[in-house]
Amino acid sequence: MNPLVSVVIPVYNGSNYLQEAIDSVLNQTYQNIEIIVVDDGSTDNTWEIITSYGNKIYGIHKENGGVSTAINTAIKHMKGDWFTWLSHDDIWMPNMLEECISASNSHPEIKFFYANTYTMDHNKNIIAKKKSRWYPRSKGIRKMIIFGNYISGITFFINKKCFSEIGLFNSQLRCLQDAEMTLRLISKYSTYHIDKYLAMSRVHIQQVGLRHKKHCIRESREMRISFIKTTNSSILFSRANFSESKNIITGVYRIYAKLYCFILLVLIKLHILPINLLVSEIYHKVEKYRIINE
Repeated sequence: MNPLVSVVIPVYNGSNYLQEAIDSVLNQTYQNIEIIVVDDGSTDNTWEIITSYGNKIYGIHKENGGVSTAINTAIKHMKGDWFTWLSHDDIWMPNMLEECISASNSHPEIKFFYANTYTMDHNKNIIAKKKSRWYPRSKGIRKMIIFGNYISGITFFINKKCFSEIGLFNSQLRCLQDAEMTLRLISKYSTYHIDKYLAMSRVHIQQVGLRHKKHCIRESREMRISFIKTTNSSILFSRANFSESKNIITGVYRIYAKLYCFILLVLIKLHILPINLLVSEIYHKVEKYRIINE
């Protein structure tokens, strides 16, 4: 089967990297695709770049509302059977969609697929590998809440029917829209992990996650706590004893401290944060982590 795949690229003031992202989609070995690029109220020449591609892509210009609103706008316009999303500053390997289609044809019962990613700097030098975890229903949800989100949104391959069943992306979230969507998806559907590196995620100073790191870390913690409070206990705690349930709550705060330290290390590696500030920040977060585990 060769279904139509809708590729969504949300962008805000992304003229520096947008062309690389679009070209990586146009160069896919699987070609039955539509590319929807949503300009979320950019003030640079993003729209000019979009229109320069002519009818190769479908451009939408809207008022600024955040990544989730841009993605949701595209979903409402998409014609494909499958949805996938690429950030404007990231790129795909040429076989990204071919691997996803192959997996979906081999596992027609699955509605949510994802893969591994490389992390690269602004010059496309690979600085890390991010291997996604496989999450089976209840046990996977608990592990994800405790250890954090290791599924990259830019490798999402989601059947369009899912959105009518669980809703669109949470427009209230600035940083964690992919993590929150992942939790909803694995709460309802079986998943399939494509154990290949199919995308490259770029780390640079203009990223929302780096410019607003404190907000994003707080959002991560609050999102997990909210999910615990609103999710049916039979899904979240199925066959879990009291000790494991307690670990889930403390795990939210544990990952909060660990994630903060990880972001700080990335900042220093990219020469964004001075070393003296890094040491001070890590000291305070390690102290919080120690207190949580006492």
